[in-house]
Amino acid sequence: MSKFNYVISSHTPVSNFSTEGLFDETYEEPKQSAIDDFIEKRQALFRLIRPYESSIENIPKDLTNMIVLGSVSAVESFIRKLIRSIIINDEISKTKCEGVTLKYGAVISNQNLLMLPEALLEGYSFTNGKNIRETLKSLLGVTLKNTDTVFKEFSDVCQLRHCIVHRFGMLGSDNAMHFGLNTYKKYIEKPIVIDFDISVA
Repeated sequence: MSKFNYVISSHTPVSNFSTEGLFDETYEEPKQSAIDDFIEKRQALFRLIRPYESSIENIPKDLTNMIVLGSVSAVESFIRKLIRSIIINDEISKTKCEGVTLKYGAVISNQNLLMLPEALLEGYSFTNGKNIRETLKSLLGVTLKNTDTVFKEFSDVCQLRHCIVHRFGMLGSDNAMHFGLNTYKKYIEKPIVIDFDISVA
């Protein structure tokens, strides 16, 4: 008996896609503080919904989802820049990081001394409050107090980000368990609907 063969397409698609050249080689790190950089990024994100100021109910759902993604990325960028700045300027933090093992590739790609602390952050993720707290403790020796509420809320936003990135905006069962399965199980495989208050954006 011969094996079953079925040709789906008579030709093999060829792609010339390359990621080389998709990055701005002329870009230079802004000299402003980490918090000023974060505020600028946040303002740029919320400018995207300004055209809907008079009809916020018409903001496309995909656009609000993209703003959530950008907001979490802006926080991650803020944390990275903050840690880099502290390590460069604070002798205690610099000493604390002296014994940290680094990836060779991360080191040789960060020859600029001002960017070298970025090599320390390879492999770190700041998409939940717990990771941020632990990283600040391990690299800087900083223990944050009275931050449980803000880190819990940030972790909740990161769960929304997870839904958007991995499920095209639908709530998954893992995300529902994070929020509380008894309450959120009715929303599983339902899309996120986010309303922004443009007046404070």
